[in-house]
Amino acid sequence: MSIFQSIYEILDDSKAVYGATRIEQNFIFPNARSALVFGLPIPRAVLKSTKPLHNYWRTANLFYRHLDTLAVKIALILEEKGFDSLPIFGCFPFQIKGLYEYNGFVDLIGLAVKCGLGKLSKSSMLINPEYGTRLILAGILTEAELEEIKREAGNGCPEDCFECIKACPAKALEPYSIDVEKCIKMQSFSPLFVHLLKSENRRLSPDEIEILQHVTVVDDHNWYMCIECTARCPMNF
Repeated sequence: MSIFQSIYEILDDSKAVYGATRIEQNFIFPNARSALVFGLPIPRAVLKSTKPLHNYWRTANLFYRHLDTLAVKIALILEEKGFDSLPIFGCFPFQIKGLYEYNGFVDLIGLAVKCGLGKLSKSSMLINPEYGTRLILAGILTEAELEEIKREAGNGCPEDCFECIKACPAKALEPYSIDVEKCIKMQSFSPLFVHLLKSENRRLSPDEIEILQHVTVVDDHNWYMCIECTARCPMNF
């Protein structure tokens, strides 16, 4: 049995979709040699419900916590085996270079594609052959040289389907690309973050905006205002 079998058993027990791949040097954890990426799907009925925004928001928040906990647990197991490992969380933290310039420290979608968990969709989300764009992702970077686990990525978006692009009220989508600023302005709202920005009597530095956003949003203060690209994707049903 592989010394890494226990981490895969944890993911199997959690019904997670996962894959592993070797990686080149990265800035966030230069000693990492492999990435393990895993995800859970938002239930189909969430998108079929009469209140999809409310249900998606709550389900996603619960999944982020569960997946982040799995990431920490797996990182500690690998550490016990002699391989330092860094949890990569599904949402926070991330870099904020400007008010609407958000970048994850690690490209989880890119790594998921490399693992064969799916392909890049026309909405710039991961599209999995079984779950469409419903997967919420997390992962780890590790010093361990994990054996690559490649999944069947599927065919991706149908060539003649543009439902996500047509549905986007912000007009933020082009095939396989997204205007992040337009999307964020439409997609999310943090009342506490906005209040603190308005009440601040001086211009905040990028680092202060980053910290403020993390503090005010990470504990359910952020609200999904739009999930049209996900709700309209035929691959999700």
